[in-house]
Amino acid sequence: MASLPKSPTHSYFLVNYMEQTAQYYKIAKFIELVGHAGLTRQLLDESVFVKFPDKTILCNIIMSSNDEDELKVVLANVEKHHISTVKQFEQERPPKAFPKGFKGMYPLMSEDSRRRKMYILGDNGTAIPVGRLSRMLWNDHKTATYDLINIVYTKEMLIAHGMGQMDLNPFQMQDIISIVSDKCKVEKCDVREAIDKHLMDLKMKCRQYF
Repeated sequence: MASLPKSPTHSYFLVNYMEQTAQYYKIAKFIELVGHAGLTRQLLDESVFVKFPDKTILCNIIMSSNDEDELKVVLANVEKHHISTVKQFEQERPPKAFPKGFKGMYPLMSEDSRRRKMYILGDNGTAIPVGRLSRMLWNDHKTATYDLINIVYTKEMLIAHGMGQMDLNPFQMQDIISIVSDKCKVEKCDVREAIDKHLMDLKMKCRQYF
């Protein structure tokens, strides 16, 4: 499949970004791209900041064009596909193998509709692939906490959180705290402290590099 056109000489850009765990698509003008004067083809394959009228957001560039109407057609198709994908994902979410309020031993093995093996981490149903959890080391709660944060949340989510653009899902965070506390035999307050330090370091790095 041919890659979509991207050029620093184009006037309009179709971009997407994450906010409050949801994905959005917009058409941005060339002058709205932060640092557009030094924009190169290589930079278009990386995340770039886009200055919209109400806020500046870290975005991924999907494609570009000199014809805004062309991008509007693509945007309509992308949004239609995105809605369909979200509905499919909701239908395929691995069901909880326990009733509400169940306090069993985690992680619990489960399968999604495609028979992919998943581990449920806690009462809120946070699920990750079996292979990722199998490689976890539980001899240090700080390392385990950092690793799970980077598995549960995408790189884009973490950067957006570090930039103050979105909050991380608190229910997923509760499951991380519960599983690390149980597996590493530490208090939940110790895990929360590790999370706070990791997120503070993340914010400092984002301020430094972005």
